[in-house]
Amino acid sequence: MNKRLWKILWLRYRPIILVLGVLTLVVTVVGIMQSLPYHDVLTKAQFLTKYGKSGNYDSYQDFVEVETAYYLKTTGMFPYSNGGVIVSIFMLGVAGLFGALLTNIELQNGFDTFCQRAGFTTNQVYGARTLLFSGVLAGLVTLNVLAQVVAYFIRVPAKYVGIAPGQVGLLVVLNIVWILVLYLGGQASELSSGTTGSRCC
Repeated sequence: MNKRLWKILWLRYRPIILVLGVLTLVVTVVGIMQSLPYHDVLTKAQFLTKYGKSGNYDSYQDFVEVETAYYLKTTGMFPYSNGGVIVSIFMLGVAGLFGALLTNIELQNGFDTFCQRAGFTTNQVYGARTLLFSGVLAGLVTLNVLAQVVAYFIRVPAKYVGIAPGQVGLLVVLNIVWILVLYLGGQASELSSGTTGSRCC
């Protein structure tokens, strides 16, 4: 890949990458802070004192299963929560929207024309930009997922953790695949929408 093109893209997109990183950090921390209180595993005596026969749970085992289900229980290859494979919904939404918005903005503001005048082809610019943000988004969703998994491993007693390291790896791969699909889909939808016109390089 052309080093001069990478330098141009890096200088242009550094602030955007920083914003994406900070946004991911904030959402990850907030998500962990909001979710952890729901996973306090009480002893059976504490459970009986707190809930008694209120009917909130059928049994102490039912309470334990509900409290430890998120990222901590699996019935197959991937961990499940509420009947579905766990994915980072926020990160997936950001990826799809970001792919479409970034492509549209760069088509409209003349940056692609600037790249053309600098001697780069359309395919070179799109290819480098796609590779750059695919790597950034894949890295961010990996950190997002791992941070949440580590938080639950630390917070919830080990005997209630029902997810193996290999399953964590599969979970990360699953999120990376989905985030790239949505990012590339958002970008492709914008490129094929007719806004490309003659302004791309």
